[in-house]
Amino acid sequence: MTGETKDVEFFVNDSVYVQVVSLALQELSDQIPAKGRSVAVRQHEGVLTADIHVYGYYGDDLCVLAQTVQEHAAAALQEMAAPQTLEVHVTVDDVVLKE
Repeated sequence: MTGETKDVEFFVNDSVYVQVVSLALQELSDQIPAKGRSVAVRQHEGVLTADIHVYGYYGDDLCVLAQTVQEHAAAALQEMAAPQTLEVHVTVDDVVLKE
């Protein structure tokens, strides 16, 4: 070994990033109903974009929920992917009663 390092080219499939976000959202299971989650992630020209749709619980602060989801997903993606630019969009689609 000469001590030189070469740039390694690789690609991470979008489905891996979907799994990263999905696993991160499981940590918020007390705030997000399990049936009310969907995640899509795409890469384009150096931008990693996550679109997350969740349900909230009736009576909870939906703005706080959206912000918590956004921060949690962004932290997971930043830690595992370190993208040049990261966008995380959160939509609260519905509310349900806590069981």
